[in-house]
Amino acid sequence: MTHLKSILLGIIFIIFIAVNLILQSSSWRISIEKYVNFKLSINSEWQVSIPDLKGNLLGVIQGRGMTFSHENGSVVTFGEFSIKINYFRSHLMRSEIKNKNHRKEILKFF
Repeated sequence: MTHLKSILLGIIFIIFIAVNLILQSSSWRISIEKYVNFKLSINSEWQVSIPDLKGNLLGVIQGRGMTFSHENGSVVTFGEFSIKINYFRSHLMRSEIKNKNHRKEILKFF
């Protein structure tokens, strides 16, 4: 019986590690960026670039250097930001982006 318990605990541990690896935001960065750019392309001329993400899709995602670029040359950069996502609640509510240091750089090229 203890051998069976050991096998079950090992399987549960492996499943836990696999789910944790799948839910890491760094592995979803490109997919998230493509999705946001697709949504932005419908109603605006903005594009987003997300160079760095850390965290888990069930908790808080932290990032650095997210840049919104407009076709007219305007650029809005978020130095550091965090997004709190609860996957189950996200079907009912909108996610919120908070800028940690409230600093935006807007550059306009003529």
